[in-house]
This record gives sequence, structure tokens and C-alpha cells, in this order.
Amino acid sequence: MPSKILFYSSSNGRQYVINFIKKLDQKTQANCLHLIDILEKYGNEIERKYSKKIIYNLYELRILGKKQVRIFYTINNNSIILLHGFIKKSNRIPQKELEIAKRRLKDINIDKL
Repeated sequence: MPSKILFYSSSNGRQYVINFIKKLDQKTQANCLHLIDILEKYGNEIERKYSKKIIYNLYELRILGKKQVRIFYTINNNSIILLHGFIKKSNRIPQKELEIAKRRLKDINIDKL
């Protein structure tokens, strides 16, 4: 089921996930964009090794490779909203990164979609 990919944007217009991806090396960028395309095409039917539910309505897109990149996202109707990206350096999700994603999830005004 195809979905529409949206990028979380702060009140001042900053798009954190886009900025995060732009700072990655070219190969990692390509891996991220490829997996975002797959997520757009298959939605939450994407393979488990690429997506994992973290808490209610918060998921992580798992970009595997030399760098372990994670992008938190949520699903609303037919839209997937990319909230926050980071490079994973340990087995656990850093609490700081999770809190940023939760804060952005709360900040989303569904009426804007």
C-alpha cells in the first residue's frame, strides 16, 4: 500500500531529517533514500529487519550498512512522517534520541496534514 512521505518541519521551517541525511556520506545517503522509497511503496508492510515498532505509533527505519542509521517515523492515515534521524552507536536507542522523537511526535498538528 503506497504511502505519502512527509518530513517533520519545526515551527521555524527547519526540516531536521532532510538536514541529517544531507550531512551523511554519499553512500549512506543513497542507502537512506533507497529505504525511504521502499517505506513509501510498502508502508508498514516493509520487512522487519528494516523497520521496528518502538512505542505506540513510533517506529524506527533501520538503515543498515557501514553506519547504522535510524530514522524515527510515525504513520497517520496514508502519510508517513519522518521525525528524527541519528547514527546508532550502541545496541540500545539513546534516551536523548528517543525523547527528541517523542517531542516531535507530540508537536505534530494532525490538522496540518
